[in-house]
Amino acid sequence: MRAVTPVYRYSMRPPAGGWNEQWARQQLVPAYQSRDDEVHRNGMRAVFYGTATADEASASHFHEVWQRVARDLGLDYRQEEIQ
Repeated sequence: MRAVTPVYRYSMRPPAGGWNEQWARQQLVPAYQSRDDEVHRNGMRAVFYGTATADEASASHFHEVWQRVARDLGLDYRQEEIQ
């Protein structure tokens, strides 16, 4: 899977066993929801304590979520800056 923005190219490859709808419902969705909540809480803390602005926390949110989900589930996730 690949997504492109004006600044970054994102890609993700499935784990060794592949992926399908059942795997997504049983593995991916719960992992994503858990990590999304975690990253959101961490971002709110960073804004509260002044170590990040709301814009910075928002801009890095989904990248951080997918990094964690990929690590949890054995996905190959990458973010590359477009030159």
